[in-house]
Amino acid sequence: TVKVGQVLAILEDTTLETTLSKAKYQVENTGAKYKRLQYLHSIGAKSGADLEDALLNYQTALASYDAAKSSLNETVLVSPIDGVVMGEPASVGTLVTAGVNDPTVVMMIGNLSGKMIKVKVDETDIGKIKVGQEAAFTVDAYQNQTFSGRVSKIGQISMATTTTNTSSSTSSSLSSSSTSSVIYYYVTLEATDPDNLLKPEMTARVTIKIAEKKAALPIPLAALKTTISGQSVTVLRDNGKSESVPVAVGITSGDKVEITEGLNAGDKLIISYTKTESKSSTKQNNSPPPPM
Repeated sequence: TVKVGQVLAILEDTTLETTLSKAKYQVENTGAKYKRLQYLHSIGAKSGADLEDALLNYQTALASYDAAKSSLNETVLVSPIDGVVMGEPASVGTLVTAGVNDPTVVMMIGNLSGKMIKVKVDETDIGKIKVGQEAAFTVDAYQNQTFSGRVSKIGQISMATTTTNTSSSTSSSLSSSSTSSVIYYYVTLEATDPDNLLKPEMTARVTIKIAEKKAALPIPLAALKTTISGQSVTVLRDNGKSESVPVAVGITSGDKVEITEGLNAGDKLIISYTKTESKSSTKQNNSPPPPM
């Protein structure tokens, strides 16, 4: 565990140390010269121009010293946040390079009190996602436990994955391929983990709740019939007869659909299933057996 501002590592840089030492000497040298010229100017032995030049040299030396000191201070790495050390830090003697393309990672610090999950959402569904929507997710490490979360950010930059399907025919020695791109956006969730079970880089399977009806009347999707005149279901009445009842539907989720009009709680539905039977026939040969 580390605290914000805590020293994590010190980089050795002899060049910066030498530069700072030289800058310090220049400050002392130009400062002493400026004081001496102040005295000589006070007794009329030196002109005002000489005194101004000495002051300028002293101020320049001070600026160089401050810059060298600031550069050397950057070799002291401190933690920017409260958190824990993640992974294996760089060992003593590692050559460190700076830059934006391929810098050396000396140490990774993570704040595990606030955990985020990045989810890929297809472009066809991104319009249904809103900040604040509730989510549920599972991870492989705790398969029997469901965690909760909330949408905190919706990415504005699209990403694309490209897949190539190739098919071939051995009889004609022909092959063909097709390429398709899938556009998606990253959605960030704030995860709730009071027992601190979740770890970085875990794979999560996420379900985002895009709508909810408290008093919904769900029925199996298989019970819904769609015709030119509209949608209906078949209801079994108390007298044992069936009746086709027109209905209005709402939200569809998986194999369930919400009925907003036409049904009452407790109505019995008839679901028709089509069963395909395979028929086989055996042809009997009544010809006499061949002669011996």
